[in-house]
Amino acid sequence: MESKPRIIFDRAADKVAAKSCSFSGFPVVSSKRLGAGYCILRVAITVAPDQDEEWRRVIVRLETDVLFDGLVQGAAALGFFLSQDAWARLPGATLQIQQVEPDAPMALSPGAVQLIWLPVLDDRPSLGEVAKMDAQTVALQFESLGDSCEFGLFQRGVGAEPLGLLRFTGTRLDKLLIALAERFSGFDLPGQIEIYQHENPEGREYISRLKDYAMPFHTGVYDRDMPESEVLARELRRLRYLRRRLIEDLEGAEKIFVIRRDPPLSEHEALPVWLTLREYGPNRLLCVGPAKEGRPAGSIEVVAEGLMMGFVERLAPYKNTHDLAHHSWMELCRNVLAHCQAAAGRKELWRRLWPLGGGQDDAQKGREPVFGRR
Repeated sequence: MESKPRIIFDRAADKVAAKSCSFSGFPVVSSKRLGAGYCILRVAITVAPDQDEEWRRVIVRLETDVLFDGLVQGAAALGFFLSQDAWARLPGATLQIQQVEPDAPMALSPGAVQLIWLPVLDDRPSLGEVAKMDAQTVALQFESLGDSCEFGLFQRGVGAEPLGLLRFTGTRLDKLLIALAERFSGFDLPGQIEIYQHENPEGREYISRLKDYAMPFHTGVYDRDMPESEVLARELRRLRYLRRRLIEDLEGAEKIFVIRRDPPLSEHEALPVWLTLREYGPNRLLCVGPAKEGRPAGSIEVVAEGLMMGFVERLAPYKNTHDLAHHSWMELCRNVLAHCQAAAGRKELWRRLWPLGGGQDDAQKGREPVFGRR
């Protein structure tokens, strides 16, 4: 039985037309020989910038099965968990990616496909030492990837004030994928940052915004405190430092990264983010949504090694992020941390095995990354 990740197939498109590309020649691999694991299809596509939303819509088919029908996000990263049935039918099958809108200008260029196998590693989570940790220590094990200020305010509520680039930032999923794939380049360039004012109960706060990434940042500085020119200089220094800190955290793979979304991310939306995080190191991603039937508040669903769906009593509304369920967030964080600590013994294993290696032929070993943009 295999005990480490394996790239089973890694190849550019076989056939390329104006608005479609296809892949075939998937090898015969026995899932029984590999053992228990996750079969992931990772697709890299390049999308022309600034395309209208409907022009970025693609459909992905494996023979007659539709794997995906929707918008290509950000760094053109798509990922799919394959069922055992789909895995068994791969040899001889054709994967096709097609731009849906027939009258749209060509927005899609073929990239490459990787077929990846990841082993299931046994977890026996127990609160154990986590139950003895104070709330502040627990909260500091996590870092927000944005969307709203909710998680950052939860951390503040338990006395944790970590320095995080995206802690109080609004992030669109497509722009987050681009930023991660590009290592947040441009975050400290003067031409990228614009300053404007936003009225709130405490006064007119300066907000900085990164143009290419459409990311607004709270500055905590008001018009009564300093002129705009000083705020811009301050933001350049601050964002440069926080960008460096975030990349160090990503490469260190010590934190558990958090995305909360309402509506919550689906597995197909979460998978590209998780795979992009894993390009830095064996990072873990927690995607949080409101509790639902079968998924009570505080519970987690392990989708793959290091990819978790978590549930809280409710999410704070975007217009009032202070209205959050503190107790529910803490319960979830303790349960997630306990799960991750159960896997701590495997940490060095994952550091050695990721980014993925092995399984490619000699022609593939020297290739540049095909997933996302550097």
